[in-house]
Amino acid sequence: MATTGNGKIGLAATEFTVNSKEYHKEIKRINPKIEIFANPCPKFTPLVELGQFEATETYQTAKEYLNPLKDAQVDTLILGCTHYPFLQKVISDIMGPKVRLVNPAYNAVLDLKKILEEKHLLKIDKNRKENYYTSGNPDNMKKVARAILNSFEYSVEKVKF
Repeated sequence: MATTGNGKIGLAATEFTVNSKEYHKEIKRINPKIEIFANPCPKFTPLVELGQFEATETYQTAKEYLNPLKDAQVDTLILGCTHYPFLQKVISDIMGPKVRLVNPAYNAVLDLKKILEEKHLLKIDKNRKENYYTSGNPDNMKKVARAILNSFEYSVEKVKF
């Protein structure tokens, strides 16, 4: 992968994502020589959903999860969950300035924007109301939404399975 200099990539993700080995398979397909060090971070998502982006507990939890990746001397760390970029400052503080953080969601959004543009479906309306859906607690999601979407009108609803 172009982002790694020393051939050691870390993956911080949910247990499901780590256990699926999908990132491993794709990275090895691109370059079989790269070493991948993965660590599940199950407490990150609840911390984000509670809006605890830089709390003391968040730093303590992040150190616990990230120290094995730091000890492995990864120079690139994939944030393998859409929640994790909200903890970017904490993760960067712990991993240090020499570790590049990769947010796969960013490229997914760019790809989606391109598709919407190609299909003439992209509409930018500053007076829009956005709808968000969560499988978790809508009240917790509203707290997070207030922190990041302060200028937009939005609603948050629980997804029913």
